[in-house]
Amino acid sequence: MTDNRQVNRRRYQRLAFVGLLFLFLGGLYAALHHGQGERHAIPRNRLVSFGVTVAPYRAGAPLHTMTVYRGDRVALLIEAEVAGELHLHGYDREVALKPGGKARLSVEADRSGQFEMELHEPGGGHREVARLVVQP
Repeated sequence: MTDNRQVNRRRYQRLAFVGLLFLFLGGLYAALHHGQGERHAIPRNRLVSFGVTVAPYRAGAPLHTMTVYRGDRVALLIEAEVAGELHLHGYDREVALKPGGKARLSVEADRSGQFEMELHEPGGGHREVARLVVQP
């Protein structure tokens, strides 16, 4: 019977050791990963600036896409190589452009979605020159 008690005691000691080891490792994991989501959180209400060049039409030219988050303040610094009126759809903001001129267009990104920046040319044509993407 004494041998049986010693075997049971060793079993309980091993079980207790394994349980304490799991508790220790779980606590260590929690301590090392505490607040990681906070460090990677997206700051809101930022001031975000983008440079946009409005150039003559070129087939296959890449579309400039700017991504911000809802609540950000967006400043678009525009350099014009052509004349026209630049219109930001969805926000109904526009600015007149002269060749060689510079302009600024500012908005608060208070709506989520994709918004076209379209150039309305003096001859009546229009084309998308950039896109503002506002993430929720």
